[in-house]
Amino acid sequence: MDKDAQFHYINEAVKEAINNNQPSISVDVKKKENIGEFKDNGQEHVPKGKPIEVETYDFPKQRIG
Repeated sequence: MDKDAQFHYINEAVKEAINNNQPSISVDVKKKENIGEFKDNGQEHVPKGKPIEVETYDFPKQRIG
């Protein structure tokens, strides 16, 4: 399906929802690229019992901005 057809489909669905007093939302579906402390390039072998500490969640952190 081409992008133009996707936007027309979404627009019609939103119009229908609004006409039926239903909520509609917009969702950004671009691929998320983690950077810095959140970046994960895959596996890295480390000595047993010495894991590399990483951030689990990518919520904003006061200390890193």
